[in-house]
Amino acid sequence: MKFDFPTMMVGLSFVTILMALLSFCSWTATRRNAFLPPLTCAFLLGSVGILVAGLRPAIPTFVSISAGNALILLAYGFGWKAVRAFEHRSLRPAGVTAPAALWLAACLCPPFYTDPAARVAVMSSLTSISAVLIVRELWRGRHEPLPSRWMAIVIGGLHALFMLVRVVLVHDLPFPLGAGPGDLNWAVALPLEGIAYSTLTLCSMLLMERERAELQQRRAANLDPLTGIANRRAFIEAAENIWFDQSLRKGTCVAILIFDLDRFKQINDTFGHKFGDDVLILFARTASKVLGPKAVFARFGGEEFAAALQCTNPEQAYRAAEQVRAGFAEAALCTDGLAVESTVSIGLSVMDHHASLSTALASADRALYRAKREGRNRVEFQEVHVLHPEAAA
Repeated sequence: MKFDFPTMMVGLSFVTILMALLSFCSWTATRRNAFLPPLTCAFLLGSVGILVAGLRPAIPTFVSISAGNALILLAYGFGWKAVRAFEHRSLRPAGVTAPAALWLAACLCPPFYTDPAARVAVMSSLTSISAVLIVRELWRGRHEPLPSRWMAIVIGGLHALFMLVRVVLVHDLPFPLGAGPGDLNWAVALPLEGIAYSTLTLCSMLLMERERAELQQRRAANLDPLTGIANRRAFIEAAENIWFDQSLRKGTCVAILIFDLDRFKQINDTFGHKFGDDVLILFARTASKVLGPKAVFARFGGEEFAAALQCTNPEQAYRAAEQVRAGFAEAALCTDGLAVESTVSIGLSVMDHHASLSTALASADRALYRAKREGRNRVEFQEVHVLHPEAAA
């Protein structure tokens, strides 16, 4: 069976409309993914544009060249809009329509319209620029750990490079890749590249959405829903990572702090649980600000919190704990207009990397109980002495 260029373009159009249907069905399943409606429009417009551009001369040449390619460029505009929506950014209508509008304006100029090389160069340039803009949006969000993002970036980058090669070699490549004499052996390259770009782009976008949902679930499982800080499980994982950090061997140690809000049950009984929640949130906000982003800070449950931080000496850790205690006592003097005067007791233990996390937590817990016995609203310190392997030998 012999395939000519129009037949291959019809095949590409069919594949693209299948991509549109898949995108639309994915959206109807949840109706929450804002990037899928513009992505569906991109595939629909691309399918129609490819069909119109590929059926020349069955349809008027001017319509095929001007309208067909304009629809393809409009599809890229919606693709850009879809990626920006995925990254939680908007795109003005002018950004969507600009490439198509430039193409239509150029086609109204007879010197340009009658020059096949100019048409291929401009169309390929506009397509390459659109692909680069899409890749740029994906690159800007690279800090979100989505493995499939890199597949989408590579796919888009190769597509932009493919179109750029068409611009550079426009006079040497045969039609439809360039402006040279038509060659069926070369003609198959354009629709095949289009099929690969369309299918892999959709697959990578859907995979990224799935990876994002899984990432959000993992993060939610590691967060305390009331205060928004880490929970006990996340604390244990993060604190254990500190233990294995090789930088601890360079004269640093780890401080474990256990916090317990004083007389919290009395606060709940007197002012209500909603007010008690506000006190917990106030403490989490105050401690987070004092300890800084490098500390591991979590709510263990109820009115108990914990923190792990690297320090150069025990005095540095003690100062941090004292700042948390004093800062919360001042912040909680008056909460929601009520004189609550809530305070916190803190148990602190400091040890080097030869100790275990469980040992550090138990030590800080004992220090906390001592702070409670000694009158609350205080920091008690307990240093753990651990034999180094060399000394033990």
